[in-house]
Amino acid sequence: MLHRLLIIMSLLPCFSSSVSSANPIKKTFQYSVVEVLIDRVKDEKAELNRPIPLQKIPFKQRTDSYISIGTAWFINDKELFSAAHVFQANFAPFTQNFYVRNIFGEVFAVDAVTLYSNRFDIVSFTLKTYPKKIVPVSVTKSYGIGDDVCVPGNALGQGISLRCGGQISSLSPEPKNGEWKEIYFSTPVSPGNSGGPLIDSSGRALGIVIRKIQGEDLNIAIPFNELTKLKSRLEYLEKDLGFQNKVVRPLYAKSDLAIASHQIMPMMDWMRLLMAGTNDHLMKMARVYESGWIKNGVLNSKGAKNYLRNPRKGSFFTHVKFVNQDLSQVDGDEGELEKYRKTKRRILLQRIAEKSLFFIGKNRGERIETLLSNPKEIMDSILSTGRVMSRKVVDEDLFYTTLGPPTIASLTTDLLGRNWLMYSWKMNEIESTAALLCTPRPSDVACFFHTHETMLTPETVAAMFRVDISEFTLSYSGSSSEWTEFLAASNRFKPNFMAGVAISRADGKIKIAVQELSIAFPGTQDTHDSIVLTFIPDVINPLKQNAYAISYIPNLAERIIVSAMRVYKAGRSPADMNEGVFRTKAGRYMATRFIDQKNSPVAFMGYMYGDEEKKLNRFWKSIEFSVATPPVLLTNRS
Repeated sequence: MLHRLLIIMSLLPCFSSSVSSANPIKKTFQYSVVEVLIDRVKDEKAELNRPIPLQKIPFKQRTDSYISIGTAWFINDKELFSAAHVFQANFAPFTQNFYVRNIFGEVFAVDAVTLYSNRFDIVSFTLKTYPKKIVPVSVTKSYGIGDDVCVPGNALGQGISLRCGGQISSLSPEPKNGEWKEIYFSTPVSPGNSGGPLIDSSGRALGIVIRKIQGEDLNIAIPFNELTKLKSRLEYLEKDLGFQNKVVRPLYAKSDLAIASHQIMPMMDWMRLLMAGTNDHLMKMARVYESGWIKNGVLNSKGAKNYLRNPRKGSFFTHVKFVNQDLSQVDGDEGELEKYRKTKRRILLQRIAEKSLFFIGKNRGERIETLLSNPKEIMDSILSTGRVMSRKVVDEDLFYTTLGPPTIASLTTDLLGRNWLMYSWKMNEIESTAALLCTPRPSDVACFFHTHETMLTPETVAAMFRVDISEFTLSYSGSSSEWTEFLAASNRFKPNFMAGVAISRADGKIKIAVQELSIAFPGTQDTHDSIVLTFIPDVINPLKQNAYAISYIPNLAERIIVSAMRVYKAGRSPADMNEGVFRTKAGRYMATRFIDQKNSPVAFMGYMYGDEEKKLNRFWKSIEFSVATPPVLLTNRS
């Protein structure tokens, strides 16, 4: 293949010799250089917060049926050169094919890829049909610092234009490994020039324009004399592709992705091969990373051990707790909390570790499964908070108010046994995919919102997020009637560990049992009460969720909270722990009771908080706390 390439390069001057030598740059400009295009597909179901300012969009762009993405040029009468990053696999889901368009407006479909290297950022390809007149660009290996150079190309997607006035500034080693010398030049380039030729004053190509250095009057081209270093006709290399944990260090799963072929193939087949190879590689790395996370992350992480001692201050698992449904006592242990009151639904946003976790409340009388199965309503609610997902038009940011129905839906279970529905929206006009991962709670739905490259399959995205979403423990809150619905056998989306939860009413009391821990409190079913359950990882098996705390609020208006929770003694005896009734520094009254667990590293304490001492004393004696023996904590070693 390399021998063939050298023969092509040696014959190239012959093509240009048959054409008049007058004005060689104009000759190159008109019959050699073309735009690279993909299909323009509108998002018919999506809506923005205000009309698109069409007057700001150049006429050519707003009336074009294609999206112009780069530049290519004829190296001979059958093949064209461009930059490999112009032909990205991520474009494949948005277009039926790639195309080129000459200066006369004629469009031609791309056929086969004959050379591809993302390492060198170069591609050559053929067309299915050709223009009537082609003037290939001759190539030269003779150039030096200070030589005048021009750049014909598709600057800013406005069609083929010509820029001159700069020189070769330096010949510098490529920055990663210094494998070759790149041409640094000062002739201006813009987005859209990528893939075009860097030509001298005689119209001969020195290299291919590949990138611009931001903030500097310097741009980079790769010279042709480096192409002899190509090892395969088609090659794709991604170094250290995988995952790394920011909390547990060292914990990563990365390896090089290498895809190669010695065969010419249709361009879209090569794009699909890159997509499949990338997804397969990421799926493999996700499995390796998940295994490492389980073996080395959770079990041996200092952050995880600290969390188990004090879950409200732990750095490994993030404990997200929301007490009241009316937002009067909302508490988030970590991250920035935002409340939205002007939206149609009750919505909370918790920003944790650069992730956006939304809580979308159900309306009165609405079933939680009905809300969870209505992804358009959930996404519209999230978008109604404002400035969630934007589309940039020239110098303005417009924000989506609806994306329409999702294109894909799938179900995944995280490492903690919670079921998440994943919905995806392919957004053609911003060349991205929006996704929600949602899991139910009794009174709302918790959803991660994120965007990703469209070349990734739902299975890959789910595998990538399984560990991420497993690093969050969620409390579960709702009225007793909402809990009855949530725990019903018909709710196929409830977490697996909810099998150990039961809420019953007898003898004028409501009993809340969660695994081995239970509370019995005088009262009946009330839409104004609230039950909050918090789970934490098991000491022996951190992927198993144990009940950390039960909190019961008999009436949200009375501000009385009854709780039973685990207290990790860390070497202390029960006698060292506070027990009795006292007033807190905040001025509230608190009653505590030790629940016997003498031989366990875990003690169980009963608490009651209130603003009025008499009311607290009246209820305190009638509350029953109990712990099953032996505790699940010590017997489950799976």
